Amino acid sequence: MPVVVLCPQELQPIDNKTHYTIRDVMSETQTGKKGSLLVEMEHTNPIYLYLLLVLALLALSVRVATMPGLATSNVGANGAETVGIDEKKILQTVIPEEGVTLKTRWDGIPAKMIEMGLIDIKKLKEYSARYGQTVTEEDLKIFQPGYNEPIYMNRKNSILIYNILWALGYANKNEVLDYELERYGLETVTKRLAGSYFSFADLGGNSNRPQGGYNSFELVTTTSEQQSIVNQIASKGAVPSCGNTFNLPDCSCSFAALALTELAAAQGLSEQEIYKDLKAVLPYRFPQVYVLHSVYFKMAEGLDWGSVDAKRLVSKEFSSAQGVARTHRKLAQMLSK
Repeated sequence: MPVVVLCPQELQPIDNKTHYTIRDVMSETQTGKKGSLLVEMEHTNPIYLYLLLVLALLALSVRVATMPGLATSNVGANGAETVGIDEKKILQTVIPEEGVTLKTRWDGIPAKMIEMGLIDIKKLKEYSARYGQTVTEEDLKIFQPGYNEPIYMNRKNSILIYNILWALGYANKNEVLDYELERYGLETVTKRLAGSYFSFADLGGNSNRPQGGYNSFELVTTTSEQQSIVNQIASKGAVPSCGNTFNLPDCSCSFAALALTELAAAQGLSEQEIYKDLKAVLPYRFPQVYVLHSVYFKMAEGLDWGSVDAKRLVSKEFSSAQGVARTHRKLAQMLSK
């Protein structure tokens, strides 16, 4: 049976491919709350059910609502005070509306990928539109040859940026993917990737190549020292859509995270700087996950989002599917006391 919970609209995920459906089945007159949603989730993916249940608990929890930095307080005409979760403030902290500018630069890579037939602007626009995002003329500047501005991500262009990085992580020849092929073999790897929900061809990538374009193009090259940093981060970092680290990518977001790590390391960024860039962009793809974590760190450790260690956050302890489930359980235990 599906489970239905009430959840604030602003905390809805932007991804419509995470094995659940969202239906706006309650009108303002029925609920008295503008934009309220009933979220129906099949139990094919319990991680996301956990997330929304926790958010529902938070919305009802006086204990959370009275914590500085998480609460909003309003005094009505009758003098009574109403305390609740300041959802907009939390969201603004985790995924700022004005966006984030990374230390990592594009290094002319998007234009090279188009030239090599790895991505297609029309396909990228279509893919972004599926997620309610419109690719603007300003966004298209990154495809100019030699474009080397810092990567900039916001709530309106996150799908475009993630998809360019996804294709880069998939196609770029790197020691991390060399090891995966050596360990598992091409047939096993390609079958596993073919069984996932994404397709390289969705972005305009020509998969009629040796290895389907996987690990085949020298776009980002690293020195041995830089590759060591990539290997270290890839072996520890994770994304919420799967339980694997970046060195075993099997979803678009893990490929994107691997690509960002490779690109940053090749430009001489330190391990700490790369983790900070990852911390900045991951929440734009998984807003509900990192809102959950921000509340946990505030409640459990008294840490504001800016004080949360990026390396720890991006690790499997928090950023894997299993890590999200653990955070849920801990929060649920705290709220039940």
